[in-house]
Amino acid sequence: MIRPMHAASIWAGVMAGMIFTHGGSAAGEEDNGTEQRAPAVAATDWSVPVPGWKPVAANEHPRLIFRKDDVPGLRKRAQTPAGRAIVERAKKQLEAPFTTWHAAGHAFLYQITGEQAWADKAQEAAEQTLARKPNPDGRYTWPGNGQLRAGPCLAAVALAYDMAYDGWDAATREGVAKGIVANKFLAEIANSPRHVPGCNHWGAHTGGAGVALLALRGDDGVDAQRIEELLGKVVANARREIAEGYGSRGYYYEGHHCGRLSSNTGLVPFIQAYRVAMGRDLVPNSGNAQWLLTKWVYEFVDHPASQESAGAYTYNSRGMYAREFDRAGASTAGDFAQGFGICPPAHVPAVLWLYNHIIEPGEKTYGADEPYPHRAAYALANWPMEPTEKNPAELFPLAMVEEGPGYCVFRNGWADTGNIVVTALFGSSPKSGRRMALGGSIMVAGRGLKHTFPGMFHSSRITFAKLEKDGSGVVSGMVLDETGSDKSRPALALPKTPTSLAVDYSGASGAALLVAQVGPQVGHRVEYSMDIKKLKLPQDVKDVSGADGFATKTTIHTADPAMPWAIMTLQQGEPPAVVVDGNTVKVGGQTLTFDGEKIVLGR
Repeated sequence: MIRPMHAASIWAGVMAGMIFTHGGSAAGEEDNGTEQRAPAVAATDWSVPVPGWKPVAANEHPRLIFRKDDVPGLRKRAQTPAGRAIVERAKKQLEAPFTTWHAAGHAFLYQITGEQAWADKAQEAAEQTLARKPNPDGRYTWPGNGQLRAGPCLAAVALAYDMAYDGWDAATREGVAKGIVANKFLAEIANSPRHVPGCNHWGAHTGGAGVALLALRGDDGVDAQRIEELLGKVVANARREIAEGYGSRGYYYEGHHCGRLSSNTGLVPFIQAYRVAMGRDLVPNSGNAQWLLTKWVYEFVDHPASQESAGAYTYNSRGMYAREFDRAGASTAGDFAQGFGICPPAHVPAVLWLYNHIIEPGEKTYGADEPYPHRAAYALANWPMEPTEKNPAELFPLAMVEEGPGYCVFRNGWADTGNIVVTALFGSSPKSGRRMALGGSIMVAGRGLKHTFPGMFHSSRITFAKLEKDGSGVVSGMVLDETGSDKSRPALALPKTPTSLAVDYSGASGAALLVAQVGPQVGHRVEYSMDIKKLKLPQDVKDVSGADGFATKTTIHTADPAMPWAIMTLQQGEPPAVVVDGNTVKVGGQTLTFDGEKIVLGR
C-alpha cells in the first residue's frame, strides 16, 4: 500500500492486530449547509522538483497544460487517429451554445493549427466572458456565482489567456490579465477560502484560482508582488486539500461525486499547472494525490442488462449528491483527460485498461467530454497513446483498506464482464469533511445489480483487517467517542463493542459471493446526508435480482439482540442454506465464527 505523507494515520496504536495477506504492493455543487471557515494551519510542502524542468521566462506562454517546446509534438499527435478525433470534438463543442470555456477551446485550436483566426475567436470569446455574456449554465457566468464557481471561471479565462497569448496584441493581453485580477473572488479565495478542505468547494475555488495566478505570474502589466503573495497562499491551501480532503487511496471525505467536483473543476488542473509552470510536483510524495485518478480502478463494474450490452457500468456511489458516473458537465466530466496528466506512470496501464474495457469499450471520446471544449486540450496533451494497458490485477491487490476515511473495497477481480465489488466506509476521521465523513452503509454492485446491505459502520475506528489474494477479507471496528463536528447530528447511541464484516469470494458457501456482518451496527443503514435508519427487520431486507439469473438472498438473525447477524449471498439458482448456532453461522459449505473481535472463516 502506498502511504500518504500528510494524512493522519488511523493505524498507529490501534492497528497492531492488522494482517495483510494479499501479497505484493500497489505500484454538490450546491452550497450545502452552514458557512464554515477552516482554521489557519501550516501546510507542509512535500512537493519535489520536476526533473529537467526549465524556468518559465516572463511573458512565456503556453505554460499551464504544456510548454511552447511541446507544441510541435502536440501537432504531430493531432494527426493521429486519436488526435484527429479529439480535435474534431473540440470543434464540435465550439459550435454548441456559448460557455465560459469557449475562449479556451478556440485558443487550443490556435495552438494546434497556428491559424490566427482561432486566436481572434479566442479574443472575442474571452472579452464576451469578461463582459458577463450569459451562458446556458448561469452559475459559471463571469465572475462566478460565489467562490465555488469563481474558481473554475478564473481557470477558464486563464487557459484562454495562456494558449492564445502569442496570437493577441499587447492591449488584449493586458485587458484580459486585468480582467482576471479584477475578479472580486480571486483575493478572497486566497485569503479567506470558504468551508474546509473536506468540503467539495475547496478544491474547485482553490485550484481554479491557482491556475489563474500561475498564468499571470511574471507577465507584463500585472502586480508581481501581489500575484506572488496570493499564489503562495493558494499553493498552501491546495496542499491542504490534498492532505485533508482525500484519503490514502483518493477517496474524498464528502463522497464520490463531491470528490469529482473538487478534482475536475480545480484541483487536478492546478496540480498539472503547478508542475508545468512552476516545476514543482505534488504527486510523487503523496499517496492521496497519486490515487486521484487511479481510485476509479477499484470502483467500477460492468452493469449490463445482459452480457451483450457492453459499455454500461456502475459503482457504489456514496456520500453527498451520490449519483451515477455521468460524463457531461463542469464537475462530472474530464476525470480521465485531466487525470492522466497527473497519474503516476506506474498506474497508467491499469487506468487505461479500465477506460478501454469498462468505461468506453467501443468508440472513444478520450475524455474530451461535453460540453466544454477546453477538455480536448487536456486530452491531446495527456492521453496515454503509447503505453500498453494492463489488467489492474497485475498491479494491485483485489482488496484494499484506505487510511483516513477507513474506506474498504473488496473485488472478485477485473474482467470485461462479471465483476463484483463490495465497499464499506468506517468514517474513521469524521471531522475531515461535512457530514459525509461519518461512515456509510455496506454496498454491493455487480452481476447486473446494485444492492445496499442491511448493515453499516458509523464513525468507527478500524480494529482489525485481513485481506486475501482473491479479494475476500474481514474487517472489524468500534464506534468512536467523537462522531464529528456537525452538532446537528448527535452521536449515535451504539455500544462500544466490535462490529465485524466478512466478504467471501471463495465459493465455499456455494455462492459467488457471501457477505456477513455481526455486531451492534447490523440492521442499520446510512441515509442521504448521513441520517441513520434503523431497519424494521425483516421487512426492509429485500432480495434483488440481477443479470443472467444472479440474485441476492439476505437474512437477519437476532437470537442475541446485542449481536445480530446479517447474511447475504449472491448466486444463480437456489441460495445456500443458513444455519445459526450461537456465535457460529454455517452458510452452505462455509462456516463463520465470531470470536469477540472478528469473524473467522472456516475454510
